[in-house]
Amino acid sequence: MNLGTYNVRTLNSEATLSFLFDELHNIKINVVAVCKTRRRKDMSVKWNDGSEVMLGAAKNGVGGVGFIVLPSVTSRIISMEIVSHPLAILKLRIGKSSTMKVVAVYAPTSAASDDEIEEFCEELYRHLRQKST
Repeated sequence: MNLGTYNVRTLNSEATLSFLFDELHNIKINVVAVCKTRRRKDMSVKWNDGSEVMLGAAKNGVGGVGFIVLPSVTSRIISMEIVSHPLAILKLRIGKSSTMKVVAVYAPTSAASDDEIEEFCEELYRHLRQKST
């Protein structure tokens, strides 16, 4: 299984998503955590090739995260969740009794307020501490 992350800058149309799929097949990545989707609405769909796509909406046109899981790995999905506009979690089965948690984040920049950064970190740590059963 090959994992990757990608700052897509925008995935707000089917054309940009199709282009990304073509690239993923060329570089042999099975699971990609995407950030900066800039989508207006959440999207959860099974793509025409059997891939699972879950993309979260941005907040005020900024951010948005999600996952694209190609067909070779979709049977291993335990759960995919958009927790909030900057945080998504994918749980995969990687063995008979082993699981893996993949986290997609769009962290606040240094221009964000201390409260916003602290809130993000607390939310991230809370979800990282949860067991991946």
